[in-house]
Amino acid sequence: MARAADEASGNHHIYWENDILYSEPKLLEAGAACVLVVPQSYWAFLLGLAHSTPLAGHLGHGKTLARLVTYFYWPQMRVPSDAFCRACPICQAIGKTRKRLKAPLIPLPVVGTPFERVYIDIIGPLDPKTAPGNRFILVLVGHATRYPEEIPLEDSDYTGCNQSSDVDISPCGIPKRVVSDRDTNLISTYMKSMWDACGVTYRFTTLYHPQSSGLVERFIKTLKSMITGLPQAVRRKWDVLLPSLLHAYRELPQKGVRYSPFELLYGYHVREPLSVVK
Repeated sequence: MARAADEASGNHHIYWENDILYSEPKLLEAGAACVLVVPQSYWAFLLGLAHSTPLAGHLGHGKTLARLVTYFYWPQMRVPSDAFCRACPICQAIGKTRKRLKAPLIPLPVVGTPFERVYIDIIGPLDPKTAPGNRFILVLVGHATRYPEEIPLEDSDYTGCNQSSDVDISPCGIPKRVVSDRDTNLISTYMKSMWDACGVTYRFTTLYHPQSSGLVERFIKTLKSMITGLPQAVRRKWDVLLPSLLHAYRELPQKGVRYSPFELLYGYHVREPLSVVK
């Protein structure tokens, strides 16, 4: 994110190499690479690719700019990027706001191991229902990495949760601690017995206080917005497109940690559509 500010503010120098124009930040961060200088005729195409596709997810100006400056540069990038996102008809229809929190967040204890502590919740019912009959999503977010996983469900009751237990929702095995709200389907006897059998400590958030699990609640808000932003022609296939939407979320740096969930889990930056264009 610091690099996004440098690129947008002009802290760079331009040079030619093999008849290609490159930009290099004056204060080059470790692991950072030089980027291509893009003529104005390509700006709209790259902005659309970085913001409007299912692999981009309509994630807003800040994340759109952060995605672009990883590979490209043009003068005053922040201005056309902000204008493009503000003019996006889908984002306007979704009604995204820039409301700031009135009080600072209080950090939780540091977790050094991915998926040692995870947050779970259920989204739904979603409209429209997909062809396989899915209307809900069981989501899991790792506290240490912010890395999300999901399972589409037909129902949110015992049957749906039983369906989810047959799927490996964590790529790194069984967590030590699971945190959820007090949804009756998540605190059922079946779920408790499943966690007990796995040796998992299960904790609940404060009643009527979703901020206690703000990590997963914020992700749910973003995922709902991304699903709503899908083109009408494919919105009924949101369960099929979930991997693309999750990719869009996982590849971008998270506020407060400066790294993407993918980087925190795997240790390198994932290859994305903009890197192919470059």
